[in-house]
Amino acid sequence: MSGATFRSVVARERTMARVVILAGLLLLPVACTPFDHETVRRPPESAEEGAQWWKTTIDDAPLEFLAVFAEAADRHRTRGSSAIYEVYVAVDADQTLSYRLPCPPPPGAEALIRQRIAGYCPPARACCDWSVVSACRCDRCSRDQAMATWHEASRALVDRGSAP
Repeated sequence: MSGATFRSVVARERTMARVVILAGLLLLPVACTPFDHETVRRPPESAEEGAQWWKTTIDDAPLEFLAVFAEAADRHRTRGSSAIYEVYVAVDADQTLSYRLPCPPPPGAEALIRQRIAGYCPPARACCDWSVVSACRCDRCSRDQAMATWHEASRALVDRGSAP
């Protein structure tokens, strides 16, 4: 390879690398911000606001989700672990609601969840697996273990609901 050809190849590779880096930098703000059609619900920092937030969230959340969430909370508590689960719920064609909830929840919130799901019998199908997008801020478990805990909780709930 001649010196001129080598320099030409190196120049093209540098230009391509600059284009890729620039494209990545331009897309970074889009990837790190919620989209306009997404509403994110997460507990506030203050205890007073938190109690009301949990009550409203539990009143609005789908029963299937709350039942699996309570089952996952039991499993995390038994294992001494915790995670924050992110769940999407489609409100309508143009609006998505995202919950980011610590599991296990605070004791007062857990009591409200158990009251709301009392007597709930899940349908005999996979329950809520589709809605959990991610687990993060895992303590004493990995992300994969937290997701496995959620899926185990979902299966256990369905098995109990479909038992004769």
